[in-house]
Amino acid sequence: MKHLLFLKSPLILLSLFLLIFGIFFIFIRLFGYSFVPFNDYIINIAFFIIIVWFTIIILYKKNDKTKANIFSSTILPLIMFFFIIAKEIATNLNRENSIIFVIFNIIIFICSIVIFYTFSHKKIIKIGLGTIYKFLIILISLIILLLFLFDGFSKNTVIKSEMSPNSIYLAEIIDNDQGALGGSTIVKITHENSNINIFIGKLLREPIVVYSGKWGEFNDIILKWETDEILHINENIYKIE
Repeated sequence: MKHLLFLKSPLILLSLFLLIFGIFFIFIRLFGYSFVPFNDYIINIAFFIIIVWFTIIILYKKNDKTKANIFSSTILPLIMFFFIIAKEIATNLNRENSIIFVIFNIIIFICSIVIFYTFSHKKIIKIGLGTIYKFLIILISLIILLLFLFDGFSKNTVIKSEMSPNSIYLAEIIDNDQGALGGSTIVKITHENSNINIFIGKLLREPIVVYSGKWGEFNDIILKWETDEILHINENIYKIE
């Protein structure tokens, strides 16, 4: 059990916590799912409190500068960056109060940088990596802000929907209004029986876009299911796999 003693370090535990959840978010995204929490605020506040709480404990034990802690503190901002980006990409959040979530992410990333400066003892590492990590703060702010802005910039309105014969797939005609940029008409297919409920939310299968056309042509589109795997969109046939 001696090789597990490193788990007593809150710094290493924080790194593992961020890595596990970051990998989880990337994993579900690679398999075509998004994470929909039961409550956006509760999930974000929970992550925020856990990371800040870990940071306070780590700073309280700042004299515990073992090699494992120094190494963990050096890469912690990179792990935090990975966690934040993975969470934002894979999580389907309410974007109405985006500025709050942006502030949360910036604060927890700053926590990792504070830990980095506290444990790092080599000036060249502090200056070199410190400069990179400060740049990442700006990059995180811009990336997350752009994700929120572009997500809320367009408005999707479901014009018509058709369920497949055995209620396996749902086809939707969507008017994608992008304001001054125009828009498009798209047809999305959603697998109705593939959602997975988990303790803190559910994994939602991402819809598949099978048709994309001109903005405003939704009135001319006719949907008709032949089977659960074959959809007719006007004169075209689409096979669902």
